[in-house]
Amino acid sequence: MSKTLQATWRSDRDAQDLVANLSLGVRQMTLFLTKFDTHARSQLASLNEQLTYLERHLAFLEAKTGAVMGAGIGLNNETPKESQSTLLEPSTSVPPPPPPL
Repeated sequence: MSKTLQATWRSDRDAQDLVANLSLGVRQMTLFLTKFDTHARSQLASLNEQLTYLERHLAFLEAKTGAVMGAGIGLNNETPKESQSTLLEPSTSVPPPPPPL
C-alpha cells in the first residue's frame, strides 16, 4: 500500500474511534440522567406524600386547637382571641418556602 492510502485509512479509523467513544459517552450520560430523573421523581413523590400527611395533621391540630381556644381555654392566661392571633401570625425568622418547580 502507498503511504497516502495508509495515512487515509489510519485517519478514517481514528475518526471512527472518536465517533464510537463520543457515542458511548453520550449513551452513558443519557443512562445516568434517566436514572437520576427517575430517582429524583421518586424522592419528590415520597416527599410530597409526607408533606400532604403533615399538612392534614397540622390542619387537624389547628382545628382541634381552635375548638379548645373557642371554648375559652387560652395559653398563658390569654383570652382566646389573643392566643389565636399570636398562633396565626407568621414568624419573621423563618424564610418563605421556595416556589414550586
